Amino acid sequence: MSAFSKARNVTLTDSAVTSTVLTIHNSTHVNQSASNVVADGMKILFDHIAPDAIHDSSARFDAPRCSEGTREGVQDDIMTWTYGLPDVGHDLTLLLWMYGAAGAGKSAIQQSIAERGASERILAASFFFSHQDPERDNPGKLFPTLAYQLAVKIPDLQPYIAHAVISDVSIFTKSAEVQMEALILDPISRATQANPASVEAWPKLVVIDGLDECKHTYPRPVNPLPEEEDDQGESQQLLILTLLHNNIASRRLPFRVVLASRPDQPMRGYFSPEGHAGAVTRQIILDDRYKPAVDIRKYLGLAFTTIRTRHQLPPNWPPEDVIDDIVDRSSGQFIYASTVIRFVGGRPTSRPRENLQFILDANTSSSPSGSTNPYSRLDAMYRAILKACPDPQDSILCLKFSLHISWRSGSDGNFNRFTASKIDSFLQLDAYESTKIFGSLHSLVSVPERNEADTKSYGVYHKSLMDFLNNVRRCGEDLYIPDEAVAAKISIQLLRTSSMISECVSPTSCDNVIHGAKLCTSDITFLHEGDYSYNYIHCPIPWWGSLGGTPLLGYADIVKAELDRVGPDVWLAPKVKARTDELVQLYVWVHCVPFGCGYLRCSNTCRRWRQAIRTQLTLAGVKLPNAAWRLLSALAPPRTKTSYLSPYEAIWRMRGCFQHNWRNLYNQ
Repeated sequence: MSAFSKARNVTLTDSAVTSTVLTIHNSTHVNQSASNVVADGMKILFDHIAPDAIHDSSARFDAPRCSEGTREGVQDDIMTWTYGLPDVGHDLTLLLWMYGAAGAGKSAIQQSIAERGASERILAASFFFSHQDPERDNPGKLFPTLAYQLAVKIPDLQPYIAHAVISDVSIFTKSAEVQMEALILDPISRATQANPASVEAWPKLVVIDGLDECKHTYPRPVNPLPEEEDDQGESQQLLILTLLHNNIASRRLPFRVVLASRPDQPMRGYFSPEGHAGAVTRQIILDDRYKPAVDIRKYLGLAFTTIRTRHQLPPNWPPEDVIDDIVDRSSGQFIYASTVIRFVGGRPTSRPRENLQFILDANTSSSPSGSTNPYSRLDAMYRAILKACPDPQDSILCLKFSLHISWRSGSDGNFNRFTASKIDSFLQLDAYESTKIFGSLHSLVSVPERNEADTKSYGVYHKSLMDFLNNVRRCGEDLYIPDEAVAAKISIQLLRTSSMISECVSPTSCDNVIHGAKLCTSDITFLHEGDYSYNYIHCPIPWWGSLGGTPLLGYADIVKAELDRVGPDVWLAPKVKARTDELVQLYVWVHCVPFGCGYLRCSNTCRRWRQAIRTQLTLAGVKLPNAAWRLLSALAPPRTKTSYLSPYEAIWRMRGCFQHNWRNLYNQ
């Protein structure tokens, strides 16, 4: 049947349609197909966004927000600026930068602005960066996530955005510039050409919070040096600033963007009076001009009222002079006041009077950096709370590890946090030990209740805690846990948990995802043994700084002791058939200076493990490297980051294999 058998008023000239007044009886099917294309495009787009970065996601149900009656001045300033839309053609300040020190309340204000904008139907999109979520510090997620929200909030854009995704699914692997052009700018251009008048009715507010927490590069580099990671993070931040500013200034992006961050580089330079966008950007600094002390007092009054009611305390508790003291100690930092409240009465079993006195007894003399540190009061409180743990260093070590590690799906590339129960399983903590490690940190760390441990993750309430723990001058030598110690902890737990693999023959027979992991050179990424396309475990410890041979000398003894404790034959046997290349690599790296080896001299640990490796390779029928190669491996023990990689890496490789092209070590 002809394709035009049911069409009317069609004229064909040289087999071309010159008149398109068609009546197609099956138009319902055509419309339905178009609808399916849009739905498919939106589904693909959703699979590549960071949903937890959106202001109203379930993950942000308890996100910090302004208490009633607080921060009204700064909120009103932002909303007044946002509503200055009738003069958009003459207003040069379509970008607003709100900045302030750590703990000043930037994220709470941004959350409240986003919620207020949503209720008033002017919010177009939002994105909240976070250092502790691999999906939310990934610049590759920003523009797809914004595009998805624009497609939902602005129906005019949805078909064009969906078409962009359907026509090139690889768009999610492209640069930020390409993503922004294809997913946002081009759809806006097409929609405005189709219906210019509709633009006035679009919501106009975009909220982006915590740009300074966008640290990971996209795509991720292989083996970045720590200083390179910092430079690349700043480069990504600068790129985002440039893309937003240039397209707002050219009116290709018809929105007002409220951006919040610390006053770090590159933001500080970009928005300075001499900077690229300084003259055309509205700036709000969270300093004394907004009277934070007044708002902190209001917040404390409301919070202490709740605590008094819950614990049946007298109406005059705490005394006014105590509240004055807390306001003074806060120094304009809302994070100080909110941490006090969580510590004093954050749990039904809390002892408010005793806990408040504990905080009041903490003073700046306990801060290693002294009173010259602008965060001395906050640091003193952090130290006091951490020192009250049964084993402060163990708690900090487990906390650092739990915040580093996450898993990534090989199917969609999305990163996800491990639940608290998975972290406890890897660390081999039962309920009692988990409470001992994390139980005293509830005011600093989000610790799920036992009945929620299978669905919720550990997380810090504020980035200032990690800034404190990562700076030895602020936290002190007694609380400082370097990345090298975290790397050693990973190695030890891999040795210990892998001893159970013989009981878990099938990768799916045990719910402990750590069993049979494998490691990538890109940001210490483990993969599940059962299926190499799924369940990557991601741990962004700086590669060379933590895994080079020399920096780990201080922690090699404890890993060596663990190697001595483990039976190598039992540990190696389940892996030898699938891991022969890695077994040869382990043969190389177990011979190293940190374990006591030298030229033509093996330590007892090295000798024991090398003998076991030769035995297992022979039993598996694997051809051993030739004698010349074995002699070379004895002559050159790994000693520095410039020559050989760390023996720690060998342990991780044996839980799987690195994703890189390793040269063939066998005789051909």
